Amino acid sequence: MKMDTNTMKLVQLGLLVSLLILILQRPFLDLSQQLMPAHHAHKQLPTHVVKRMGMTVNNAKQGVDLSHFQGTVNFQEVANSGIHFVYLKATQGTDFIDPSYAAHITAIDKTALLHGAYHYFQPDQDPIAQAKYFLQQVQMSGHVLPPMLDVETTSNESPDSVRKGVAAWLEYVHKALNCRPILYSYGDFWQDNLGPAFNEYPFWLADYSAEPDVPAGLKNMRLWQYSDTGRVPGIENQVDLDVLVSGEVNCHV
Repeated sequence: MKMDTNTMKLVQLGLLVSLLILILQRPFLDLSQQLMPAHHAHKQLPTHVVKRMGMTVNNAKQGVDLSHFQGTVNFQEVANSGIHFVYLKATQGTDFIDPSYAAHITAIDKTALLHGAYHYFQPDQDPIAQAKYFLQQVQMSGHVLPPMLDVETTSNESPDSVRKGVAAWLEYVHKALNCRPILYSYGDFWQDNLGPAFNEYPFWLADYSAEPDVPAGLKNMRLWQYSDTGRVPGIENQVDLDVLVSGEVNCHV
């Protein structure tokens, strides 16, 4: 039977509509699954981390923090493994630069890894001198992530002395970089020596238990270091494993 022109156009339109419906009903194709490198073993987050965070492997933003203790690091392999961000130890106190810091900066800049630097705080040393020393080392390093202050020892100083020193360091670096630093510590240490006065700063909790002990007064937890015995392709020795809890890891914090 020969169709007239109008009928043929209606048939063609019907076929086109049917085709569009079929396309829209197809399952969404996640290209990230196709592009995922073969060696993603570490991306399988521990069950307790997934349960605590309510996240999946595909949407977790994972990171590592390292120093010279991690030995040789191939940052391209680290990037290929699915790690999103890296924190590098830069300084400690007023007279120690991590031996690997300069080499790490040179190598990591050749990758797409987001990176930041941290300072290991010595409460028995001048906090402003420590802040200046840290800034001297990092201001030309091209870091795009906020600086982090690692506070985990009192050096026999009183809690009040620790709080004053930490506050002085954070305020000085915040003003110098126009970027609010991240404060890193353990739950018990935060409870005993820091406290709610620091809730304006993003907090990075170190806790390796199946159920992290988040202090009741802590209001700004952004990152969780859930292991200090991780294995990541490209890193010679065991490394700390971290995951973003909330918000973003950038200078707008």
